[in-house]
Amino acid sequence: MTESKRESPDNLAFYCPDHSPAPEPYEGDLADLVGKHVYLRFTDPEQREVTAELMWVQVTHIKDGMVCGILDNEPFYMTNIRLADPVRCTREEIRKAD
Repeated sequence: MTESKRESPDNLAFYCPDHSPAPEPYEGDLADLVGKHVYLRFTDPEQREVTAELMWVQVTHIKDGMVCGILDNEPFYMTNIRLADPVRCTREEIRKAD
């Protein structure tokens, strides 16, 4: 893993149960997130055992009120997304900003 890759506390993206509590929406200015990382919950309905995983996204820009960036974790469980894939999300989907 290169230095630019973000790691979860367990050094991996990690499982997030479907029943995990929803985060409070990010309340800051979305433009302030450009160049930073946000923590998002990804889902894969085709997975049978693990259906969600928390991973870091590096924010590259904001477009039409959406946060846009690239996945900065190698997924451990998810098969529908890969390291460096483009990602878009809403303010409500951000679990943490760093």
